[in-house]
Amino acid sequence: VLLYISRSNGGAVNKSALSAIPEQCQNYKVLDDSRRSVEKGGGNFECDNTWLTAPDWQGEGWYRMLAPAGVKLPESSPGTWHCGTAASGWLAGEHPTEAYSTADNMKVCFDDI
Repeated sequence: VLLYISRSNGGAVNKSALSAIPEQCQNYKVLDDSRRSVEKGGGNFECDNTWLTAPDWQGEGWYRMLAPAGVKLPESSPGTWHCGTAASGWLAGEHPTEAYSTADNMKVCFDDI
């Protein structure tokens, strides 16, 4: 899964600047199911690569996380049985801080059950 992680800037994007914005920052799918939140533990669990998928999963591609799911991947393990799944995912390292930057060597990890 490829994820586009947004930053909140409280402002509108200038349409003339859209050509400078990477394609994946303009065309993406949304993960916004509340069960994806790091605050969610217990309950129904799903997996995005089997028959039991979350309602916001639309197949492989660029994704942006939005509330109530959260606004970015956690940067450390939330623990197993969180985020609506047994094998919770997190970003190993810090999120990029520059707007529209790419991080080609980021690693996403998953808890092993």
